Amino acid sequence: RVDTIASTCRGFQYVKCCEILQEMVDSGLLDSHTRLLSMDLLAEGTNSMIFVNVPPSDRLTWLSRRLGDS
Repeated sequence: RVDTIASTCRGFQYVKCCEILQEMVDSGLLDSHTRLLSMDLLAEGTNSMIFVNVPPSDRLTWLSRRLGDS
């Protein structure tokens, strides 16, 4: 049961991340290619939970650093 709850929580976090990424594309902060790379990154481990808690003004920097490491 705990695994199911944790998995559901990660799923909701990932959906929220996808919404945020789309907002970043719509506002011109990200291009479509970087959005796709970011979606792959955020699907891994706890990245989605960290990303939603990063202040909006720091999200682009956070993504750039993580994508640069891959």
